[in-house]
Amino acid sequence: MKPSLAKNQEGVWRHQKGNLLLIIMMMIMVASVMVAAVAKMASSNSVAGLDSLYATEALYFAESGLEAARYKLINGGCSTSATTLSGTFPRGANAVTVSAGPPWTITSTGYAPSQASPRGKRILVQVIPSTGGVLNPLIAGTLNITGTSAQINGVTVTGTGNSIRSNAVRETVTQTFPSFPIFQNASGNSTLSTNFTVNGNSNYRTVTVSSGGTGTYNAGTHRVRTLNMEGGTLNLATGIYYIDRLDIKTDNSVINPTGAVVIYLNDFVLAKKLLMNTQVGYAVGNMTIYVYTSFNNSSSQTAVINGVMVGDPNATFSSSGNITIDGGVYGQSTIGITSGTFNINYSAAAQTAAEAIMGTSLGCSNVTSWDETF
Repeated sequence: MKPSLAKNQEGVWRHQKGNLLLIIMMMIMVASVMVAAVAKMASSNSVAGLDSLYATEALYFAESGLEAARYKLINGGCSTSATTLSGTFPRGANAVTVSAGPPWTITSTGYAPSQASPRGKRILVQVIPSTGGVLNPLIAGTLNITGTSAQINGVTVTGTGNSIRSNAVRETVTQTFPSFPIFQNASGNSTLSTNFTVNGNSNYRTVTVSSGGTGTYNAGTHRVRTLNMEGGTLNLATGIYYIDRLDIKTDNSVINPTGAVVIYLNDFVLAKKLLMNTQVGYAVGNMTIYVYTSFNNSSSQTAVINGVMVGDPNATFSSSGNITIDGGVYGQSTIGITSGTFNINYSAAAQTAAEAIMGTSLGCSNVTSWDETF
């Protein structure tokens, strides 16, 4: 019995050793799978981290391209032509396009680690609007409007919008305009006529400059309800002039500034020939006229006005005669020509004067927000 029992125990022991070996092998296999999974996870995390780094770097390269294009545009005279920029760096690159403007659309694409084999890519888009809010913000050139058509330096104006650029393309701009001041009726000596001189600040209901007469305003702030020009000469010294209605009733009326004059004018009625700021050696910057309601030449008259005219968005410039302006018409006003011509000469000197008067450069603005495309 004992030998038989010993043999049985030996068999059991061998069976248990076989099971233990199987368990050890299974544990080794499980451990191998776990090690492989951990290694794969670590590798995936490393790749994801690297991709995140490339994406961040690509965004930086896109931002740098955006900044470079904006700097070139704003500090390069706001060119109206399309252009491209690109840059290559040790860890990436960017490619930038700037559309013809205004407005200008900048599209900057950043790549990392290279443009040829990008693992990170970001696209930034920014729109640069125009500034100044001007009807005809020309750098230089002559605008000629005849009937329903307009030309700039012989090029027919195209497009839609309330403004015209020097490339003969219309656009839409936004303008702010100072409110017309509340006009006060004069309480004392309310009428001047023929020959007169006004010293200091004044407030008159009616001022008439008759044929052969001369009126002179010295420096100050002056208010006139109705200014009638009947063939005489009116000399205006440096100052602010609020005029509710300027009525040109007789041919060869002359208005000359003797210094920097700013006129806030509600209605401009041109029924006869007028000369404004036409003396020898005149300066465009000496005559600034803000028109709030209308500039009306309905009698086919001729006028020469040398200065900067600014129109309220609701103002209308209408004419059936020949108007020549050396300086410029700015604003969002409507110019309507039924016959005759409206010639506006935007010289470099006139542009400089307009920028100084309106306190802004007529170009492109610097904005800081943009849209991102992944």
